[in-house]
Amino acid sequence: MGLTENTSALAALLAIERSSKREDRWRGFGLLFGYPKDAIDFFVLAGTHQATTGEFVERDFRNFPTHDRKTGGFVYAVPKLSPESESELAVRKRVESILAEYRAHRNLKIVKDDPEQVVELIRDWFDDGTGWCHPSHAMQKAEQSKLNLVSDAGSKDTEGSEDSLEEATSK
Repeated sequence: MGLTENTSALAALLAIERSSKREDRWRGFGLLFGYPKDAIDFFVLAGTHQATTGEFVERDFRNFPTHDRKTGGFVYAVPKLSPESESELAVRKRVESILAEYRAHRNLKIVKDDPEQVVELIRDWFDDGTGWCHPSHAMQKAEQSKLNLVSDAGSKDTEGSEDSLEEATSK
């Protein structure tokens, strides 16, 4: 499709939506929405199988919570009765991290469901500190926040220790 990381979101959406092959649309939207590659591959193969044979391929659905919904907000299909794969586990962790970070930012920024506060929340969350806003900055903040939590937990485990860092490294 000729998409790169520098392709605008609108251009990417239009290229995927207007693709002449439904398999390319299915795969494109799966990639765009962040679904695991094996789930995308399954969906494309199941859809192609159904289109050529008329036979529906049974599937299960993986549901992840969003701010407003416990299920149905972020969903993808997988083979019936399949265990969660490594790539799905990675997506689950990423979704949980992003949602936790979003909720923390939302609780700080939004007092009421005021549209201006929502815009401020998104700008703050997506801003890299220089005024450049991009969704990847929100993910970087979520990852940094997770690292800070791990670091804080580790430092709490060592609080009250009688050995200083110098003493511990000189032993």
